[in-house]
Amino acid sequence: MKLFRKVIFWCHLVAGVAAGLIILMMCVTGVLLAYERQITYWADTRGYQVQPPSPAIARQGVETLLANVRAVRPGATAVTLRADPTAPAEVSFGREGNIFVNPYT
Repeated sequence: MKLFRKVIFWCHLVAGVAAGLIILMMCVTGVLLAYERQITYWADTRGYQVQPPSPAIARQGVETLLANVRAVRPGATAVTLRADPTAPAEVSFGREGNIFVNPYT
C-alpha cells in the first residue's frame, strides 16, 4: 500500500508542476500581449528624445507634419503625437512600419 501511495504522490506532483509551468507560461505571455503597444513603443524609440529649438516654438500641426513627411517618403497614413514634449512624433506607413520624426522641425 505504501508503494501505491508513493506512486500516486509522485504522479500527482509531476502533473501539478507541469500544469503550473504551463499556467505560468500562459500568464507571462498574456501580460506581454496586454502591454504589446507599450513594449513595442519602448523598444522602437530606444530613448529617442527631441528638444524644441526654443521654448517659444510650438509643435507643427498634424497636417503640416504629415505633408513634410510625405514630401520625403510618400505613403504616410497616420501621425501619433504624444503628450510628452520630448517624445518624437510617430508616423505610420501601414504595413511598411513606422518612423519617428522631430515634430518641431
